[in-house]
Amino acid sequence: MIRKNRGSSLLATLIFAFVLMIVISALAYNFKADSLAINTLVDEKKNRSVHEGYFGNIIGTVDLAVTTDENIGDFRFVTTPNSITPRFEYENTNAELYNAEAYLISYDVTHQFYDNGVLKYIRNFIYNLLPSFTLTQYEKTVIPLNLPYVNIDGMTNSVFSYKIGSQNNKSTIEGGYIGYLRKPIIDGYDGSGSRSDYIVEQGNGNIKYIICHNPENGGNTIVVSENSWDAHHDHGDYRGPCLNNSSQSFTINIYGNILSISYPEALALSYYDFSVGWELKNNEWTLLLAIHDLDRVYTSSASLNDIKNNPQTAELALSDWKEVSSLEEFDGGDIVNVGWYFDNNQSSPKLLILEKFLRNGNYDIDAYKTTYNALTKTYAAEFTDRLIAGTSDFSDKDVYDLVPDSLFTLQGNSPLIFQGRNIVDFNYALPYKLGDGNGSTKSLLVADVTDQPLLIKKNATQLFIMYFNGSTYYKYSYTPGATAPVLLSSPNFPGETIQKIIAKFGALFVITNSNIYVRSIEDDSTISSVAIAGSNYQILRDSDGRIYAIADGLSCTIDSNCSSAARVYFDTGCAAYNSCSSLETLENVQPYLNMVYKGFEY
Repeated sequence: MIRKNRGSSLLATLIFAFVLMIVISALAYNFKADSLAINTLVDEKKNRSVHEGYFGNIIGTVDLAVTTDENIGDFRFVTTPNSITPRFEYENTNAELYNAEAYLISYDVTHQFYDNGVLKYIRNFIYNLLPSFTLTQYEKTVIPLNLPYVNIDGMTNSVFSYKIGSQNNKSTIEGGYIGYLRKPIIDGYDGSGSRSDYIVEQGNGNIKYIICHNPENGGNTIVVSENSWDAHHDHGDYRGPCLNNSSQSFTINIYGNILSISYPEALALSYYDFSVGWELKNNEWTLLLAIHDLDRVYTSSASLNDIKNNPQTAELALSDWKEVSSLEEFDGGDIVNVGWYFDNNQSSPKLLILEKFLRNGNYDIDAYKTTYNALTKTYAAEFTDRLIAGTSDFSDKDVYDLVPDSLFTLQGNSPLIFQGRNIVDFNYALPYKLGDGNGSTKSLLVADVTDQPLLIKKNATQLFIMYFNGSTYYKYSYTPGATAPVLLSSPNFPGETIQKIIAKFGALFVITNSNIYVRSIEDDSTISSVAIAGSNYQILRDSDGRIYAIADGLSCTIDSNCSSAARVYFDTGCAAYNSCSSLETLENVQPYLNMVYKGFEY
């Protein structure tokens, strides 16, 4: 028997079917939505994992100084430097031209991650690294080549445009030790020279000169009277024995490229010296060399880019010596010092040439400024002023010059000249005079300067001048262009002989024949000391920030055999002075290194 549904039952059945359909549809939709969400989360997690994995390997494998764009399958990684900035300490740090050391190098970088061409993440981060180390020169036969760090934050817009231009500022972070210049030993002469190399004493104050006659034709070593020397000089001869210049060369090693540089033909290889300078223009570095004996100065130059990438081109450029002209007008003197300085923030460096004369019983130092011809790459000397040093003779090795660069920007500034107890500044701009313009006007120090002095930044307007003599070092306060130096202190180390003083890492390192002292620059207190048995110590910092000394550090660096076991750490000697906390402050760089800021954008 067949039963018919009534209207109300049919309606209930339809409603139930409709509800069931909605439920089933909702379940199907939710299942599909959950599946999509799960897939999205999986993709997101995969992207994050890929991004984190790549980002974690950036440091140490990617050059943060240049943009890198890398594809791995469907993924693309773009790392772009926004700025690269050396950071400096502005107190208690070396303030001499070409000697600036950064405290750290700060990279502001943007990292982008793409999946199938779609930008997924942007990560902004700041990463700080320790700068490359610099090395201290001890001997004139081996010169460490330190590329200066440059403070772009201290430059005006016009100076920045001249030195850096519109490009990135990678050149300003390439600082630190990059190689060395080595003099050869030629027939027993190392070039350091002595009076006996070119003078024959005749008694009663009379002398004769040992000279190389006709060096351009192979040369003959002869002895001539003092009165006839000027004529020989004008003929192209030089004082000292002939050493066959055309067959000799010296070595420059930069970035592992070894360059063999020939000598000028008319140069005394028994008695000569170098002055190393640097020029930064349009984001490119140029190495400047000046070489001089007692009578002549020559210059040459090569771009750092050529030295790195085209060493043969650089070798030829550095061997192309140009003699400084107009010095021949001032025969009869001995060139005692040649140094680089800037007389303008937007021009090439110039040479300050100092020459010693005996006149009327007094020893004078004549100062010559130079002008530069960019087309011929030549310098011309011009006499500007004279310092009357006194009646006592002095060695050319005891004349020094220092050029302040307290903002670390390769700026124009007045060189300071030291001879014995004399100190005087040279006005780098008009009227190009010594001191206040009177030749004999100078300041007197309390003791002779016997080694290269130091210039240390005291504050925004003042410098410390420090030098040593015997067992004592002397600290002066100096305001450039304003007042004479004022003696502040003269700490003594009884029974010891100071061999070197180094300003580094915010402290003064006093190296004697038996100890190295870490001293406060401000108050001369001792922070630490360690006993030593070696010589020619370099002061360096390890990757953890700890400061140490290493004997013959330049030599072992050149030979690539510096041993960690040879390091002498200063935290072993601070307890005796209750100053370990002060040493920890000097060494506390870790909190400022590595990743110090990280932003994340989806």
